[in-house]
Order: sequence, then C-alpha cells, then structure tokens
Amino acid sequence: MATIEYKGIKIFAFSDTHHLHDKLEIPKDIDISICVGDVESEIGTSSLDEFAYWYSKFPAQAKLFIPGNHDLSFEFEPHVASHILRQHGIQWLQKHVIDIYNLSFYALPATPWLHSPEELPANLDILATHGPANGILDMGLGCKYLRDAIDKTKPQIHIFGHIHQCGEQHVHISGIDYYNVSKYNSLNRLQAVKH
Repeated sequence: MATIEYKGIKIFAFSDTHHLHDKLEIPKDIDISICVGDVESEIGTSSLDEFAYWYSKFPAQAKLFIPGNHDLSFEFEPHVASHILRQHGIQWLQKHVIDIYNLSFYALPATPWLHSPEELPANLDILATHGPANGILDMGLGCKYLRDAIDKTKPQIHIFGHIHQCGEQHVHISGIDYYNVSKYNSLNRLQAVKH
C-alpha cells in the first residue's frame, strides 16, 4: 500500500524513513504526496535539507509535510526548517485547512500525542498527524484526544505513522479510512538485505 486513491486523486503517503528515504520506491503517477514525519536522523538542518532536496523531485503537483517527533529542526529551528521546505516547494501543513484538487487537508501536531482536546474542522477530507489515534493501528500507544476529535468530526481519511510495527496498514472503521504509512520496517529490512 503506497498510493491512496480518493475522489479520483492519487495520494502517495509515507512516514518514518529515518534518513533511509533514498531507498523508498516512489510511484510515477501521483497528484499529491504527503510525508507525516520522522525523516531526520540527527540534530541539525543538514539532514532535513538533504531530505527536502530528495522530496522536491517527486512527480506530484503538491508536496506536503508534517513533522514527527524525530524531526527536531522543527522544534529547535522552526524558521530555518520552514525556509528549507519552502525553498524546495514543500508545504509545511500545520493547524489550518488547505484545499488541493478540491480536497481539504488538515494537520494536527500530534507528535506523537496531543496534550489537550482538539476540535477538527467540519467536512474534512484528509486529516494528517504523525501519531495515531487511540485504538487504531497503534499497539496501544495512540492518542485519546485525537481519537475523540476524529470520532466527533469524522474526516474521510486519517493518515499517520509513528508506530513502525503497524506500518503500511489500512483499516476502515465507522466510515473512516485509517492509514498507518510508516515505512521504517520495510526500509530497514531492505537496508539489511543490501549489506
């Protein structure tokens, strides 16, 4: 599972590459790409700059990014990190709705958990977070506040990562499609085979 097709739009979603992004197979026929975090492997913006250059080459019209808990540049140097993304044509998706191809996207900073209840916008197509909601492909580690917000507002799709063991899995629950798009385990296996 690499591409999500929704309302005729092809979305490639991934997370948790942990500096193994160059091993990732990228589909050629995509409209939107979205990375939900954990791309950096070290403190400092050099690994983010390398990732952003690589990500900028994706064949998608829109490239979105949500930082994860290992993407420390966004915590310690947010203005620099934001500039790096912008200069490579990547949009840092934060707590605001953006519309691309008539699809509404919204991100919450659940990296990996929210610290208080949140309200989601109504009629949302795609919610993106780094961490999972409680009870959904989370190995018991998901966020209750996030689950409450999703249950109340019911976005069509929730894209997330963080829990490597549940990566590359999809479930449909109560009318919502949940995608854990963590690539870490498959990229790590691929890395081990090549050595």
